[in-house]
Amino acid sequence: MGFTRGNQYIYFSVKPGKHRIYSKAENWAESEIDVKAGEIIFIQQEPALGIIMARNNIFKIDDVQGKYHVKTLNIGTLLKGN
Repeated sequence: MGFTRGNQYIYFSVKPGKHRIYSKAENWAESEIDVKAGEIIFIQQEPALGIIMARNNIFKIDDVQGKYHVKTLNIGTLLKGN
């Protein structure tokens, strides 16, 4: 879908249902979500020190935290066609 650097976020749409969201760094992190029609899901990416480059973990966060982060962060890079 896209990529982020520090203090950035991306957004994208998915159809209702279960989905696995992946994040690539030194490792592959994943989170499973179950989205209802019209629902907004916020997933946070948490970096950690790796051997060659940063590692990461992703997990769902609540609406209050998610809305705060969207207000305070900058948009990352969305890949064309997504």
